[in-house]
Amino acid sequence: MIYRTNYNLSLTPVYSGYVSHWSIQPPLPSFLQLDRDTGVISGVLEESFEEVFTVTAANRDQSRSVIVVISVLDSRCPASGSWPSTEAMTTIYLPLSLIHISEPTRL
Repeated sequence: MIYRTNYNLSLTPVYSGYVSHWSIQPPLPSFLQLDRDTGVISGVLEESFEEVFTVTAANRDQSRSVIVVISVLDSRCPASGSWPSTEAMTTIYLPLSLIHISEPTRL
C-alpha cells in the first residue's frame, strides 16, 4: 500500500496477551501520534517522508518489538516540470518510491 499526503492514517496493531504500554523509536513526525495505551498510530499525513520505526509493546514481564516502515508520497502535482505526452490509451511509466510494511507480528 502506498500512502499519500493528506491521507487520514490509522494503523491498529494485532496482538494477543496483555500490553500495558506502547512505545516507538525514533519519534513520529509531529502530525502523527502513537496512543501509548492502544498502540494505534494515527494522524493526517501532512508531508512526504520515509522512516523506519521500531514499535514496542510491553508489560511488566516482557516486551516485543516490530519494525514498521512508513513511506508517504506527495499527492500534489508540481506546478512546473516536464510531463510526458502520450496518445490516448497509452500507458506511461513514472518512477515511484516503494513502500515497505512489515508483515503483522503477533505480540
